[in-house]
Amino acid sequence: MLAFLKKHYFLMLIAIFVALGVVAVFLVLTGKDEVEQKIIDPDQGPPTADLEADYSNLDEIIPGEHMREDVEKIAGLPYSIATLDNILYMYYKTPVDAFTEFDNIVGLRNGVVFFVLENVFSDYRGGYSDYTAKYGEPSVVFYQPANDDWPIHVFLDAGIALESSNLIDVTKVLYFVPQSETAFTYRVANLFGWETEIHNHEETYTGDL
Repeated sequence: MLAFLKKHYFLMLIAIFVALGVVAVFLVLTGKDEVEQKIIDPDQGPPTADLEADYSNLDEIIPGEHMREDVEKIAGLPYSIATLDNILYMYYKTPVDAFTEFDNIVGLRNGVVFFVLENVFSDYRGGYSDYTAKYGEPSVVFYQPANDDWPIHVFLDAGIALESSNLIDVTKVLYFVPQSETAFTYRVANLFGWETEIHNHEETYTGDL
């Protein structure tokens, strides 16, 4: 498991640098407002150092229904928030505190939660086969920039997407309002730079955020 996580961390470091570059270029080219970020709880540490522990209750948040006050009742105050293009991002610590790319994120649009991204470090959210047994095969698979080995398997009708590199372990769970593939691509996937085709790592992704 440790070797599995180390590989994941390395690939995610590459992905985060690419993503940051994409955001910077996009903002310059489009003239969008800069990200407004605010530290809410600078002393907030990791919830636990135990990677095997079910450290998060973000799975209790209901996209499309819950608002910021509901999120804070369930998960507590975020350690940081940021706003971009009328989207509020709430950031929560994980056991992997040294890497901000492993922050859990709750996204709100017009005051209502529209996605929750939760990092998973053990089997407490179940394995890939548990989800296919319940929901069938994924509706669509997306690929992450500079990180094709960690595809995102999306169950559109269930409002759940999974990061899984081996169709066994689940390393991220995304919760969202069930929607069509077109809507998901525009509203959610584009925020993370996900695409339905494997990337050419020599090219820079320039899709909408």
